[in-house]
Amino acid sequence: MRRPLLPAAVCFLAGTVLAHHRQAAMWLVAALSAAAFAATVALLVAKAHRPAFCALLAFVACVGLLNFRARDAMIPANHVGNLNLQRPVLVRLRGTVCRAPSFGEKLLFARERASKPYGEGGKDSSRARRISFDVDHVALETGGREVAVAGPVRVFLYLHSADGKESAAEFAEYIRPGGRVDLLGRISRPYPPSNPGQFDYAAYLRGKGIHAILSVNGLGRAQARGPAAVSVVWHLAGVKEAIAKSFYRNLSRDNAAFLCAILLGERQNLPDELVDDLSASGTAHFLSISGLHLAIIASFGYFALRLLMIPYRLQRILLMLGIVAYASLIGPRPPVIRATIMIVFFLFAQLIGRRSDTLNALALAALVIALVNPADVMSAGYQLSFLAVLCIVLFTNPIVSFLRTLPNRIRYRFSAERNKVEFKRYLRVRDMQLAGAPWPRRAAAGLWRWTALALATSIAAWMGTFPVVLYHFGTFSLWTAPANLVMFPLIYVWLLLGFLLLVASLVQAVFGATFLLVP
Repeated sequence: MRRPLLPAAVCFLAGTVLAHHRQAAMWLVAALSAAAFAATVALLVAKAHRPAFCALLAFVACVGLLNFRARDAMIPANHVGNLNLQRPVLVRLRGTVCRAPSFGEKLLFARERASKPYGEGGKDSSRARRISFDVDHVALETGGREVAVAGPVRVFLYLHSADGKESAAEFAEYIRPGGRVDLLGRISRPYPPSNPGQFDYAAYLRGKGIHAILSVNGLGRAQARGPAAVSVVWHLAGVKEAIAKSFYRNLSRDNAAFLCAILLGERQNLPDELVDDLSASGTAHFLSISGLHLAIIASFGYFALRLLMIPYRLQRILLMLGIVAYASLIGPRPPVIRATIMIVFFLFAQLIGRRSDTLNALALAALVIALVNPADVMSAGYQLSFLAVLCIVLFTNPIVSFLRTLPNRIRYRFSAERNKVEFKRYLRVRDMQLAGAPWPRRAAAGLWRWTALALATSIAAWMGTFPVVLYHFGTFSLWTAPANLVMFPLIYVWLLLGFLLLVASLVQAVFGATFLLVP
């Protein structure tokens, strides 16, 4: 089979979605999996290959269902989700930061500066008065007794008016993955939505494995320090913050926030009005790190390595290492993981001299993410990322073929040769005439071919994302395709220029070459 991973991924995802909507006992799921596996083996022994393949797909679907159910069944007894938190409880919490806030959020927290639309006007934002992060490896102390609990806790730290900017900046400096915190606050369950149609923040946190939140009032109840041992994630987060800091030091705040969004995946400090405008036009996906960003960065690295005359195989190895390092810098998000797996799959196939298949790579990425964290399958980011790429792969070429021949189709419809020559022959004649035409006409034809490709890609991506956006957000935009057509070349230029700044900032952060970016 040319694409063995594709049907396996579809069945595994179907089982995961079924497990999300229908609760079944673990023993029943295990029994179905064993029965499907036994049927597969029996049919293979009987050399009934097609029925065996169908039984194997049924087994894969049962494994997807079992994988989702096992996450709930394997929660340890001391998990934070099993605590009796009917009402908020005052506790002392010690643990290790596993998810840190973005540099933009730290900037608002430490400097008390609100997000302003497009640089000037705007109202103060409550985000400037709080900071949120996740803590794992938690020890809770209450009533003079300390217990170790499993599972992360979402922390919200609120500033008091008496807390100074210097203290806030010093505390925020240590809030990185691997940093240790000692907090005094009230722990409780995430509150469910109070109004119909309201965003279910509690379900959102449960999808990330978070079953409790801790509210801390004031810096006087919080202490933070560095990791106890050498931590790679701590230093990696430090490099990311140094890059973001150089952006904010050398650019205006809104421009720096935009670059941090498209290069580092940090959208928290973007002006709210800009995010609303991009969402209304259907171009907000340009702010999310995805395959487009990684592909542009990979192509930039490819041409740079070609100019340095690096050997072919070493080029592929360096590109794979660079893409993985960049993805580690961004963080484990479904679009980033999907794009990283696909690009590494493609480069590895080139390295060993094999043909790569985009659908196989897409299926592999979907399987890996669903296997590691099945709750991501139901998230809007996962669905938008994979459905957009799937529709681009399946529908871009037919749409491009139609759009590129559209001018000739219109001419043929109103020409006198319509009843004399069939369209395919008419098209070949037009192509031969174009080959000998003056350069302005050839340039116009080339521009139309590029426009048709960009428009076809936008239409195909819109076909995949339209139902997901309508289901999750209850809205859609008819201007998505033309808006993407305008935004695509602009984002390409911004990404290339921003990547040059990122490399310069990275060199500055690592080697301290302050002459690269002078404040």
